[in-house]
Amino acid sequence: MDIFLGIDVGTTSIKATAINESGVILATAQVPCVMQTPKPGYFEIDAPVQWRGGFLKALGILGGDVVASARAICVSSVCASFVPVDETGLPLRNAIMYGIDTRAAPQFERWNRDFAPERRSAIAGNSFTSHSVLPKILWLKENEPEIYARTAQFVESSNYITSFLTSRYAWDRPSAAGGHMIDVERGEYPTAFLNEVGIDKAKLPPLSYPLDILGEVTADASAATRIPMGASVLVGACDVNAEAFACGAFDPGSLLLVYGSTLSTLFTIDSFKTLPGFLTGPSVLAGTYRLGGASSSGGRYLDWVRKTLNIELLSDPATDMGPTGLLMLPFLDGARIPHQNPDYKVLWYGMDSSTTRQNLWKAAMEAMGCELSVLLQRFSEVARLPTFAYVTGGLASNAQFLRVVSDISGLALRHFKDVNAAFGDALMALSSAKDLEHIRAILDDRRKNPANVEDIEPDLPKFAQYDTMRRQYQLAAELISKLV
Repeated sequence: MDIFLGIDVGTTSIKATAINESGVILATAQVPCVMQTPKPGYFEIDAPVQWRGGFLKALGILGGDVVASARAICVSSVCASFVPVDETGLPLRNAIMYGIDTRAAPQFERWNRDFAPERRSAIAGNSFTSHSVLPKILWLKENEPEIYARTAQFVESSNYITSFLTSRYAWDRPSAAGGHMIDVERGEYPTAFLNEVGIDKAKLPPLSYPLDILGEVTADASAATRIPMGASVLVGACDVNAEAFACGAFDPGSLLLVYGSTLSTLFTIDSFKTLPGFLTGPSVLAGTYRLGGASSSGGRYLDWVRKTLNIELLSDPATDMGPTGLLMLPFLDGARIPHQNPDYKVLWYGMDSSTTRQNLWKAAMEAMGCELSVLLQRFSEVARLPTFAYVTGGLASNAQFLRVVSDISGLALRHFKDVNAAFGDALMALSSAKDLEHIRAILDDRRKNPANVEDIEPDLPKFAQYDTMRRQYQLAAELISKLV
């Protein structure tokens, strides 16, 4: 039996899924990852220990017989996280993580000051931020010049593993666009810009699409992993793209909401369009494009509120009550899409002596719905919105949370249960042997089974009740923009 492997390199863990050609999940695994914070604002990871070591441990949990039957493998990345490697593929320092790592603030602020908006928007969609890879590469050149000089390739987290399997390098276009590395309309590296800022283009891997075949498992890699020599290795994609594949949100007109540590959105469209404040560029399938990015809210904000209020459970009966009348802006450590301002702060308004912890906890979830309403309004400026959004991620398992978000935003939500980016990776691996219609048929079968899918429709009377809160949220965000 041919088996197809999916590996998701996440922030806090590596997940693995093995499926057969019918899409049946045969085995899963999860291995924790540990980040390092050597200085405030610095977030790093030991790539050989955490990424490659975690990958090998995950294969061991899947089981030798499963791994030995693998026909193809696909790995998804922690988008905009990278590590410099030498000619042999050996990391020269710890990997530098995505937007949470703010070390390159002087570099991206310099670019935002020195380059005209049209130059920035062609690469970064709006302005360079802490999620931008190129300013961090420049930071490395300016602060660790000996490391930069010895670097043969800057590889993303997924390609660090896939290059170990194939001895080949590539950066997938959606991830490169998400990390502000390419001309987002052409889908290629901005050669003139790189020359102007002093970054050697030769140190950046070739660009490909996620479903392209990177190469085959080498004899040495097979001996180390038990994956058969000659098994296909796909280029792979960012984790949010893998989440999209896991539920079928990869065709134009589909909208994906990933409620993990942050809210990541992926709105797939059939032609290139720009939207200030949002990431744009190539999507998973060649010829398709996406709008979206990561917000400042999601599980990270809710977890901060929960700990601050000393609330033990994410779920609480208070979520069944109507609007709290309390207003929260969930800009923990700055605001990402659509505001793109690291100086925004959390705002709580409307409390009085009768306010309880339960009220505040409900207000935190209401903030998620208000934020989504803003994003939907902006998406509607450039394309027709779908009738529902696919929703995945850890918070999607909380039905009360989804109910609040749906009621406030007015958007129907379709939650695929028990799937994650690793399942999407496995489906992408399967695409090397079967066409996309086969993948769509697998996903259609899953949709027809109530055990796999939960559909949540908004309560329209409640949606009307939240009109004031939605307007207040927008006004408060505008106020903060004038204060910072």
